[in-house]
Amino acid sequence: MLCPSRLAKLRPLPRPLLAAARRRRGVDLRCAISSSPPPPPPPPQVRLRTTSSSSTGLGMPSVDEEECGDFLPWLERKAGAEVSPFLSVGKSAYGRSLFASKSIRAGDSILKVPFNVEISPDDLLPEIRSCKVGNVAKLAAVVLKEQKMGQDSEWAPYIRCLPQPEEMHSTVFWSDEELEMIKESSVYQRTIDKKVGMEREFSVLRHALDCHLPEVSKDMKFEDFMHPCALVESRAWESSKGYSLVPFADFLNHDGLAKAVLLRDEQKQFSEVIADHNYAPGEQVLISYGKLSNAVLLLDFGFTIPHNIYDEVQIQFNVPLQDPLYEMKLYLLQRHCLQITRNFGISKCPADSFTIKLGSEIC
Repeated sequence: MLCPSRLAKLRPLPRPLLAAARRRRGVDLRCAISSSPPPPPPPPQVRLRTTSSSSTGLGMPSVDEEECGDFLPWLERKAGAEVSPFLSVGKSAYGRSLFASKSIRAGDSILKVPFNVEISPDDLLPEIRSCKVGNVAKLAAVVLKEQKMGQDSEWAPYIRCLPQPEEMHSTVFWSDEELEMIKESSVYQRTIDKKVGMEREFSVLRHALDCHLPEVSKDMKFEDFMHPCALVESRAWESSKGYSLVPFADFLNHDGLAKAVLLRDEQKQFSEVIADHNYAPGEQVLISYGKLSNAVLLLDFGFTIPHNIYDEVQIQFNVPLQDPLYEMKLYLLQRHCLQITRNFGISKCPADSFTIKLGSEIC
């Protein structure tokens, strides 16, 4: 049975054998950007490289030999099985991407990644895994450890394919001048809060690493930790281990209208993607990361999409308890299915605010 993984968290039901995985979600932003953000990335423009007929045969995007030429063969050796007969690694305007290496039909299983080649916090020493930090920070510590090991890491071919700091565009990497452009939006404050949280967790992890993995923490700066944190926040998927990085699957880019998602089969122990429509050879294959607003996409992933049907805007209706029409106003607002947020303002008087989603139906 297919069902969103978040449903399993509402009550103690048995975990479905095949569940839709979700990209790691940060705070749920309920406010659209009010000042103009940087423009969204252009439509995918595949950068074709000159390749020999024996390498692709179809003039399709080739793998960057210096960075990822050995990645897929390495992954399949590690998995002990073919991961995908349909996809190849290339580059588009979005960066690292996956393309159809041959014709794909809707319903084809285009990718299967065994759980045993996922990276999770289980790869940490118990002493570090028990640190009082979140799952993002724990998984970031794993990535940091593998980065420090360089070519000695068993994950080196994968780590080498991940975006470098200069290729990351989530708002934690923005300069003060760039952040000033979105100062009137909630993304600005969420960015500040996120960096503060990262610094707090860095301090805790740094102490644990100094004690148990000094070769990793040696000369480590906050910026060294911020990069793997952003990698996890933009690439990890929810799993039974908290969050996991799923090599190869995390090269798939997002399309808000796509119906294809990453599925997790707990019985067969692999993650899978089923094509939601036909693809011609050389066409970029896209999936959905979830029903995410542009504010969330910008904060966690560093991009926005035009005409995002999941965008949201917050209209503040403060309804003080002392308002003589409080009950009537509350009833009318609740009647229209608006989300209620309880907050306490400067006046220390409880109030309710209500979120209206763009394109939502009124009950």
